[in-house]
Amino acid sequence: MMRTLIKYRRPALIVASLVFTLALAGCPYLEPWDLRPAASGEHWLRFVQVTDIHIVDDESPARIVKMDSYKAGAWRPQEAYAAQVLDATCRLINRIHYGGQLTGHGPVDFVLVTGDVAENAQYNEVRWFIDTMDGGWVTPDSGDLDGPQRPIAAEINPHLPFKAAGLAKDIPWYVLIGNHDNLCVGNFSIDRTSPDPEEWRAPVGPVVGSFLGLPNLSPPQDALIPTGDQSLAILRAGDPEPIDPHTYQLDMDLLQAGPITPDPNRHFMSKRLFIAEHFKTRSFPGGHGFDATSTLTGEAHYTFRPKRDVPVRVIVIDSVGPDAVPGYLGASGAVALAEFEGFLKPQIRAAKAAGEYVILATHHPSIDIKKPTLVPCVTAEVFTSYLASQPNILAHICGHMHYHDVIMHAGPYPYPEFLTASLIDYPQQVRMLDVYYDSRNKTFELRSTFLSHTDDPTRLSEESYVRMTADMMEDPDGSEWAQRMSHLDLTGIESYLLDDHGAKADRHPADAQDAYLRDEQTGPRTLSVSVRRPDLKESD
Repeated sequence: MMRTLIKYRRPALIVASLVFTLALAGCPYLEPWDLRPAASGEHWLRFVQVTDIHIVDDESPARIVKMDSYKAGAWRPQEAYAAQVLDATCRLINRIHYGGQLTGHGPVDFVLVTGDVAENAQYNEVRWFIDTMDGGWVTPDSGDLDGPQRPIAAEINPHLPFKAAGLAKDIPWYVLIGNHDNLCVGNFSIDRTSPDPEEWRAPVGPVVGSFLGLPNLSPPQDALIPTGDQSLAILRAGDPEPIDPHTYQLDMDLLQAGPITPDPNRHFMSKRLFIAEHFKTRSFPGGHGFDATSTLTGEAHYTFRPKRDVPVRVIVIDSVGPDAVPGYLGASGAVALAEFEGFLKPQIRAAKAAGEYVILATHHPSIDIKKPTLVPCVTAEVFTSYLASQPNILAHICGHMHYHDVIMHAGPYPYPEFLTASLIDYPQQVRMLDVYYDSRNKTFELRSTFLSHTDDPTRLSEESYVRMTADMMEDPDGSEWAQRMSHLDLTGIESYLLDDHGAKADRHPADAQDAYLRDEQTGPRTLSVSVRRPDLKESD
């Protein structure tokens, strides 16, 4: 369910001074969304939100793939291609960035990755994410480096080394932590009492453990252990592919428990380790939003001003929040009262005093701020009511839910909350936001455009999309996004622009390989939200 963009090429006669740049950046062209009516006001910012990438070590013994029949996302036929889909997305962002510089539509000022970069909170998964963003050779394989032995054609083998383009070096990128970056498979709490991360484990109660099959291992286990040598379902080269070649669904008869080659790089991460790893990068800025204090405290919140001459501050909040109450199994988020009162509110006040408007970013949307904790946290109602009472809040950006949506929150200063779909599940899109300001009527326009790697796929990202489409067709009710994508909740939005080219026709998964480039996204590709805000220099 996506559309192929018609590429409007620039005229053949291009100014000679641009030839060298074009050779480096690729020939720019106008995208169809560039042909929309011009926004009123001054263009302040252009940024891209990427979320819920879920780069996965699919051989890890700390996974629950045999629960695929019961829990959506326990296993996906496209999951091993997550790094390659991210790479193709970076290539697309780079193309828009350089094209914007040459066509006058503006470069990409920054990229915001709003969490769940990893699937299972593992070091090697986080490392593959950073290395893909940085560019260079990436080998998404663990245990025995047995990718070449996989019974799959080399051109679509996700476990072979590949050369990532990386994000353009003049595009800064910032990252948030998500529940899958902090919890085993995004749901199970991790016991980090050992000083050695290789010994960290995710304890599982006897009832859940019995359902998963942990007592059947030799020796029996009471926890999910990523660095262990026992797996609930062995996924390794040399074995038959555990999926039906026609439907891409798991063949449970081919999934057997038993020994697996351990790998210390599979160890679980903590917030501190996650933060520290983002200083080991070849791209800008070092730490990607986090600072040296963050590595000591483990506090995953920060703020930055994207452009010196634009009065907009981005505030990042850690919605993963404190640990849940013992025994809680779930992916919901929480915002600690201490963070809300001691960081968020002072930052918003400081921004207002400096004449700055605020874009807030979290991993979880407000509707999922509900995790039970032993530490005092704010409710979703308190969180949204406060934001809607502040004259300098422009928008709240988040992910987690794996579907696109826009929610307008009522209050003295209504604001939009943008939920963006995941890069692992349908529709494998990211969101580009352009911020315009019309000083005459003190109105901000936030123009949103969905971008898809399938507009110009690599061979490996194409394979991911084909598998993902087939999986969706086999189980259309398995995830809420299949229903939510047919319409966006635009209640209360003052204006919106639609670029709707029809719904996707029903077809069998066998047709996906040939038909996917003709697929059409159901619902708008672009929309625009307008909000009025006072001039902060003139207000109290």
